Amino acid sequence: MVVSQEHVVLWDTIGRYLLEPPSLYFSEKRDKPFPLDDVPLRNLFVTTIKTGMREWELRQGRPISTWSWFQMPVGSPVICAEPVAYLVYPLLEAVLKRRLSDHLSREGIVTKAFSVPKRRYAVGNRCSKLDHMLALLGQNESSSILGGDLKQVLDHISFLYPGSEPLSVIAHEWRNPAMHGQHAVSTAYGIVLNIVLLVAMADVKDELITRLGP
Repeated sequence: MVVSQEHVVLWDTIGRYLLEPPSLYFSEKRDKPFPLDDVPLRNLFVTTIKTGMREWELRQGRPISTWSWFQMPVGSPVICAEPVAYLVYPLLEAVLKRRLSDHLSREGIVTKAFSVPKRRYAVGNRCSKLDHMLALLGQNESSSILGGDLKQVLDHISFLYPGSEPLSVIAHEWRNPAMHGQHAVSTAYGIVLNIVLLVAMADVKDELITRLGP
């Protein structure tokens, strides 16, 4: 996926509605402190969107180490890394666990038994497989607007990777190499971030409609 200015505007608009204080996604109240348990996810969510938009980026800071890789003036952008290509996967996992809270704890412990293709999870098991979380989401949302939107995204991935199972593409061809230091498919983060935002918006659909107005 080639990230265009239209994507940037879309992510910025959705991010503002979901995360700008008082945060709709975190049910933030102006008269109450922000929940400490949600601070890491909020920080990850904001950072992922801002780096995806390239509003935030890595830059050469004040020299500290005794060695350098490239000679760059202070303030120069570091163009050898795309932080969002790595940040988007833990964000997706966290947002999925939040959406699937009837079945999974924040730590991925199964609180309600479920089955996905080739695996059954009992209460007390740990689910750490991204494709299994996405499969459970698809099952739970099969008749919802979110389910229809997710299917469109997965159909697009199937078109790009003919013969491959799209959930496996996300988990094993995109996520795992990035998380294990092999490589990051830099063009994949836009698709994954779109999934994140679809899931997050579904969590607050009614409140979002109210905030947007007629």
